[in-house]
Order: sequence, then C-alpha cells, then structure tokens
Amino acid sequence: MNHDVLYHYTGSEEYSLKDYVVPALKALPDWYKNVEAEKFEDTKHVSVKTCVSFLYMWQNSYLIKSPCEVELVVGPSGYECYVADENAVRFQSHTHEEIEPRSQMGTEFDPNWMNLKWEFPLSVMTNEHRFDLVWMQPFYWDQQQELVTAPGLLPILPDRATGLNCNMFVNKSVDRTITIPKGFPLAMVYSPSGPVRFVEEPNYDYFMKTSNMIGRIFPAKEYYLASKKCPMHNSITNDIDKPKLKGSD
Repeated sequence: MNHDVLYHYTGSEEYSLKDYVVPALKALPDWYKNVEAEKFEDTKHVSVKTCVSFLYMWQNSYLIKSPCEVELVVGPSGYECYVADENAVRFQSHTHEEIEPRSQMGTEFDPNWMNLKWEFPLSVMTNEHRFDLVWMQPFYWDQQQELVTAPGLLPILPDRATGLNCNMFVNKSVDRTITIPKGFPLAMVYSPSGPVRFVEEPNYDYFMKTSNMIGRIFPAKEYYLASKKCPMHNSITNDIDKPKLKGSD
C-alpha cells in the first residue's frame, strides 16, 4: 500500500524538501551500487543485490539529510552548534536544557550520552488514515558515524501535524568538535506498510487548520492519544469513518 505524506515547508527559499529528505533508491551507497555477484568455480553466488530485505528496505525508505554544514562542539559541560545557515535547522536537547537543567531520559540513563534534536522547518501529516514511519541508524551509508540515530516510531495522522525532526545521541565524555557536512545522512526512515510519497501542501492556513493546531502547541500525550484513535491502514478495514481530506488548489 502506498502512502502520501502531506508536508508544509516554512524555511528559507534557498532550500526545499530534497535538501532534507530523499528516497533511499535515489541515494544508494556506493559500495552497494558497485557490488556484484561473485564467481566461484564457474558459478555465481548471490549477493546483497538479490537479498529481499535490502530490496524492500530501499523501496520503502527515505534518507534524512543535513541541509547544510553543521559544526558541533560537544563535551562534559554540554554542546554548541554552529550552522552554515541558521534558517535551515535549529537544535535542542532533551538531556541538556540550559534554562531548566534536567534530563527527559531520567536519572538512570547513561549521563555520557547526550540527546541532540535536529528541528527542521517541515511539518507533516497525511490525508488518509494512520501509518507509521520508523527511524533507524543510516549504517549502510556510514559505518563510522559519531552521531547515533535514536531508534523510534512516528505515527503519521490525518488530524494532527507534527514536525519532521531527527533525534540523535552523541557521547559527550570527551571534548571534541564534530563537523557534519551538507547532505550527510542523519537517519534512514522506513515505512513498514508500503512506499511513501511526499506531497507538498503550500497553503499554511489549510495545513494547520486540518491539523487542529492554530495558535497552540499541544502536549505530546495528545498526539499519542490521537494516534490510538486512528488505526493503522488495513486493506480489510471498513470502520474508518473519516473521509479523505483534500488539499488546497
């Protein structure tokens, strides 16, 4: 089953969706593109090129990329982020808050690992019923990544918008500077129920109206409750009473 993600972009005109999100099939790692079936005693052995898990993964996945160069200075005392374009991305941490220092991970989470949340000027929802996106480490693109992608699941809903962000973790036990180049893969996002297509909704008022978010920020628990009311798509489901929403002209 194919899914549509409605998105609205509020960032600089110098950037667009392709600077943040790209289909995995259009950005396959070089080692995978170059691998061939190996010959042994005049027979061919299969490789990952024929592995069904790889084939479905590429078809149903997107890469989340860094839209510009970022310099991250990290250490025991916290972090500083320097970006080539401040309109492209902003940062916050769920484990290191300067105004009210506390960790949302609790007191028993390893204190050497700090959360770093990339916040992009992209909001997403759907015009159908719920489907889920799974955040994964982009291991196949970079095996030496210092930033660890937080594994997680994001329900995409028809009546709630949410930011397309990327949560990561970095070890802050040693002072150092990490440079993330433009286009660097931050996460692989997988859709287990089928391929995803991103469709722009240019009308901000419409987008926010259908999301029931005008002039307010709702708590995370409200999004969770909304996700429980909207079942995942199933071809035999006949109890969905919400009609498909139509975008702007």
